[in-house]
Amino acid sequence: MDVICFSSQGWDNDLWTNKQHIMYRLAKRGIRVLYIDKDKGSLRKFIRQKNLWGISEIDENLCIGQSFRIPIRKLSSELKYYNEFGFKVDLIRRYAYACEDPLILWVYHPGYGPYLKRIRRKAFVLYDCVDDYASFPSYQGGKAKEWIVKAERSLLDISDLVITSSENLYQEKRRLHSNTHLIHNVGDFSHFSQVLNRTFSVPDQLKDMRTPRIGFYGAISSYKVDLELIRFVASERPNWSICLMGPVGLGGGRTDVSGLNQLDNVTFTGKISYQDLPRHISHMDVLMIPYRITEHTKSVFPIKFFECLATGKPLVITPLPALKGYYPYVEVGLSPTEFVERIEAVLQAESYERRRDRIELAKKNDWNVRIDHILQKIHNTAEMLESNVAGQDS
Repeated sequence: MDVICFSSQGWDNDLWTNKQHIMYRLAKRGIRVLYIDKDKGSLRKFIRQKNLWGISEIDENLCIGQSFRIPIRKLSSELKYYNEFGFKVDLIRRYAYACEDPLILWVYHPGYGPYLKRIRRKAFVLYDCVDDYASFPSYQGGKAKEWIVKAERSLLDISDLVITSSENLYQEKRRLHSNTHLIHNVGDFSHFSQVLNRTFSVPDQLKDMRTPRIGFYGAISSYKVDLELIRFVASERPNWSICLMGPVGLGGGRTDVSGLNQLDNVTFTGKISYQDLPRHISHMDVLMIPYRITEHTKSVFPIKFFECLATGKPLVITPLPALKGYYPYVEVGLSPTEFVERIEAVLQAESYERRRDRIELAKKNDWNVRIDHILQKIHNTAEMLESNVAGQDS
């Protein structure tokens, strides 16, 4: 089969999510993938190349499609979104016509919804819904939120299958699409389980940090990460080192970390490559997911959850609704004070059995498992659609 992936992130984004993990593995399985990248390069560059849609092969069966935005400064709202989403769909139509059957349009960002009908050939449309986009900071303006809600309805109307990554997203989308299924996020067990059986040298950024080290990795953005909670933990336990690994402010909205920068026991490492993450994590004593509980995060199932479990390290989280079924495997801080107490408890005593159970759970929730489940849903839906067509013909 051929897959065209309409993503919400560039392929070389600082932090890989569902989009890159799944498409990379589909290509390794022999499925041809074209990954629609974020805008890159200037119009002049593309004209010079005589190729307004730059498609480059980066691995076997895996191509990246790059384009530009139309260089017009003042755009109406409709043209603004066409510039961001519809233009790419128009550029890719000729490629879509040349694809073999079956062709799957694997869509992550609902902004593509109003434009996909421009690809006038039979294709299977899968909406892989991993976020509540209407709750993102970039869509909080009145017209912006109205547009993204309508765009998602357009996508749902043409989708053959909807996959959701959290219970909240499942409950919301199943009311709008009958063929909606919950297949929650997973982690890269083989990559993060290196922490279990390899000895890593201490990165230079960590050498001056005393132990115990309490670590968080990922995008450090205030719309998602509870910066006040982190500050409370650092202030309450000045003998602990708080290590925050990742870019600040990624994902939209303003993120002010000045309060944390004033604390001697808080360290920002900046971006850490995916390949180097296990090395840094191996020198943490406890990992944490200190997410805020908001309208946005009630739909969030962090990929880092099973990644953390794969390392065998103790994990302390805030009470994210999507993780409720896994509370028995981790420590849950229902308040700032309890969050500190849970960290302190696992620093003092951590049983072999709980560590073993976390690792076994992570092993069962790997990317290949999620891909297998999604491909099975695609197969089942395709059979159902064929049966319906056969029934109509008879």
